[in-house]
Amino acid sequence: MPGKRQNGRGSGDYYAGGAYDEFGGRGYDGYDESGYDADPYSEEDYERRRAEFIRQMQEEDAIRGSRKGKWLKTLGIIVIVAAVFLAVSFFQRGKFGSLFGGTGTAALDADLSGKGYVVCIDPGHGGSDPGAVSEEIRECDVDLAVALELRDILEDAGVTVVMTRETDTFVELRDRAETANEAGADLFIAIHMNIVEGDTQTNGIETWLYSADDAETTRFAALVQSHAVEATGAADRGLFADPSFAVIRLTQMPAVLFEGGCMSNVQELSRLIEKNYQHALAYGIAEGIAAWFSGEADPGEYTVTVQQ
Repeated sequence: MPGKRQNGRGSGDYYAGGAYDEFGGRGYDGYDESGYDADPYSEEDYERRRAEFIRQMQEEDAIRGSRKGKWLKTLGIIVIVAAVFLAVSFFQRGKFGSLFGGTGTAALDADLSGKGYVVCIDPGHGGSDPGAVSEEIRECDVDLAVALELRDILEDAGVTVVMTRETDTFVELRDRAETANEAGADLFIAIHMNIVEGDTQTNGIETWLYSADDAETTRFAALVQSHAVEATGAADRGLFADPSFAVIRLTQMPAVLFEGGCMSNVQELSRLIEKNYQHALAYGIAEGIAAWFSGEADPGEYTVTVQQ
């Protein structure tokens, strides 16, 4: 209780000379009128401690400010990188691509499951036959990459897919057509890339068929061509007919040979070896296939160029 604490000299008395005087005022041994210890430090000590406290607070504020500054700087860098990445993705990949790692995928809107549809996909060349070669890139590898993307998209949509090859192996042309015929495929599509010797400017997508007289095959070719061009933004080189292509001559269903781009054009080659662009090509083809199955009409925008 107040007034009964010892003053350090052994006295607990209430009168003058002890901790309190007769008026209850402050005594001389470090107690105030409440009976609790007064500040034992001098004014000089207090100023020193105050200055030290302020200094510590300033240091902590500086540390917090530094951390905040680094955080804001890091955030700014992230925002800039993300903006650049989004811009590149927009121009290179269109609506495709995973913007934050991994490969981009787009699923077909159409549900083709339970309808018994069968599609045969034929990745061109392979094994001892590399196809076109440009900048040490083999066509057979690009063909297979796009074909596998197409397989996955169609299977996810419920289509049964038959592949003429799924690895880097050589398959005879007649065997490719026979694979489709034996499977009873509804559609056949051969995946190839183009090359124009001595021409580094030509670019774009084209689709070949056996004969322009077959309306269903022409509709198939036109739908694949138009959807692939729309999905990728590539140049539209149109439709061509050539009866010399064995794989589309020997098949017993609507069959086309798809040329996904010109490897002799370095800019287009750089896109063709990019996985998200390969997916875009495959997605466009798959949309064309789904449109054919749904009975979508020939867009009517193509005149088939017949090779003599």
